[in-house]
Amino acid sequence: PKVERARVVPFRYGCHARSWVGNVVGIGNASGFVEPLEATALDVICTTSRTLALTLNESEGWITPSIWKVYNSRVGRHWEQVRRFLAVHYKFNRRYYTPFWKACRSDTDICDAEALIAYYREQGPRGAWVNKILGVSDPFGAEGYFTMLIGMGVPYGTRTTPNPEQEESWRKIHEEFGHVTRGAYAVDQALQVVRHPAWKWPATLYRHPDRKSYQHLRSARQSGDVAF
Repeated sequence: PKVERARVVPFRYGCHARSWVGNVVGIGNASGFVEPLEATALDVICTTSRTLALTLNESEGWITPSIWKVYNSRVGRHWEQVRRFLAVHYKFNRRYYTPFWKACRSDTDICDAEALIAYYREQGPRGAWVNKILGVSDPFGAEGYFTMLIGMGVPYGTRTTPNPEQEESWRKIHEEFGHVTRGAYAVDQALQVVRHPAWKWPATLYRHPDRKSYQHLRSARQSGDVAF
């Protein structure tokens, strides 16, 4: 509503039925694209890269039709999970009552998120069975969906009255988080620091442990001197 001039960027949405064909593997936007609402393309790049690496490692490079089939099925399912998560954003957003958002609320197809929404409306944010509904491979999990549904004010029927022990535990969490955030920089303050001419990024900020250090840690772990 606050945008006076908008630039429409058209894009094709969906995903390829096969992201791995022959000796070519599509990663990220080369495999599919939904939309940039939650920057999910970054998650897809990480997940598919890791899945490919694990697949090559486990098969020892012996790639057969069954490998292609299960890999493509897994990547396709991941895209469907992303689509499901984003669809819920549009279906239950109540912030604006413009024609666009009215159409989203009435027309968005949430497909296989219906079982989760029904469970949430009955049970509220109780996570005991949510992963069974979503599937253990869902990248957003119960917490991701509950955060979104609660934040958008989607109603549910049950209420829980915490006991004194739970109240005290929650109070301590609030205090701990509050202590951390009160001492934190605001965004403008942080930008002033890193943009100051005297600021230098630590040389070791992104440095991985060298091989010698890694071997030392590995030996310590095997000997039981350190726990990971």
